[in-house]
Amino acid sequence: MMTIKLIATDMDGTLLDQRGQLDLPRLEKILDQLDQRDIRFVIATGNEVHRMRQLLEHLASRVVLVVANGARIFENNKLIQAQTWDDAMVDKALVHFKGRECRDQFVVTSMNGSFVKEGTVFTDLEKFMTPEMIEKLYQRTNFVDELNSDLFGGVLKMSMVVGEERSSSVLQEINDLFDGRVRAVSSGYGCIDILQAGVHKAWGLEELL
Repeated sequence: MMTIKLIATDMDGTLLDQRGQLDLPRLEKILDQLDQRDIRFVIATGNEVHRMRQLLEHLASRVVLVVANGARIFENNKLIQAQTWDDAMVDKALVHFKGRECRDQFVVTSMNGSFVKEGTVFTDLEKFMTPEMIEKLYQRTNFVDELNSDLFGGVLKMSMVVGEERSSSVLQEINDLFDGRVRAVSSGYGCIDILQAGVHKAWGLEELL
């Protein structure tokens, strides 16, 4: 008989409802049952750890978090794994996207937090976040005059919001630019995540097995 050691789930469209909220009492009951059977509960998501801790509240330490599409792994609220971009790829991306950071809502997610260019306004957040979540997102985002690799302490991923009509062409643009070392993927709502090749949610899960 096969022994189950780990259960993994996505967050958006899975654990979260349409407003981006989580049924904490129900999840707590599930975790209680899994703890009795010594089964780890893993959430693999493109979100960063700050939003996950906000959503999970007191339950954050009871789950394993594979965040930033696999770039960081937390267990018992402690970082156990991180994969960051090399400096040359970071600089290449910053040069390429210079001048369109605000229009494309360009975000650098790093070990030191999330950075955007001053003047960036995030659109359509109300589709999947509550007003309180949106306010906290702005509070924890670093708005800077210029995006500079010295700020980041290691880049985990980059992301953009280009709209559904431009999504395919921008995906192709990015994937052609980096020759397979970095890949762009659609994350819905006209959003694009830019990730290290080979680093993704499934990779993060494999690291736990």
